[in-house]
Amino acid sequence: MNIRQWALILLFALVVFGIDQGVKVLIDATMYPGESIPKQGFFRLTFVRNTGVAFGLFRDRGMLLTVTSIIGISVMVWYFRRHTMPGMLPLLSLGMLLGGALGNLADRVRLGSVVDFIDVGPWPIFNLADAAVVTGVAILLWILYQPGQKEPKAEPGGWTNIAGQGTTFSDGP
Repeated sequence: MNIRQWALILLFALVVFGIDQGVKVLIDATMYPGESIPKQGFFRLTFVRNTGVAFGLFRDRGMLLTVTSIIGISVMVWYFRRHTMPGMLPLLSLGMLLGGALGNLADRVRLGSVVDFIDVGPWPIFNLADAAVVTGVAILLWILYQPGQKEPKAEPGGWTNIAGQGTTFSDGP
């Protein structure tokens, strides 16, 4: 993987992380836990602190979830570095995955829980980091399961296109 690809991944991750953390700080500063705006309706902002993961699983397992997040982030970086996937979408996918994972990890380290606030109908309350992770996974699955798409090929040197002819980004002007 070349420096431009890493720079784009980092940019995507920082945008996701920054927006996620900014909104969470705003929610934390202006709402109290359990408060919903509006009080009723299909779409609301509802401030909760989640000590578990999705759907309330593994509550109060902060250290386990922190270590698992760090391992997951490491595996994502390793996978994307070692497998061939041309184009911008894999970079966006990894940026969203990293930004979202780091956003929730920052909450766990800083607060001991994750700030959730998006309350849509019957779904469990979630946050922007969660949405970024789910979207990143969806993009990755879409890339991997395109009709006629070849399987990503492991490359010892990092990121090359499927034909094995170097990166999809030029190093020139």
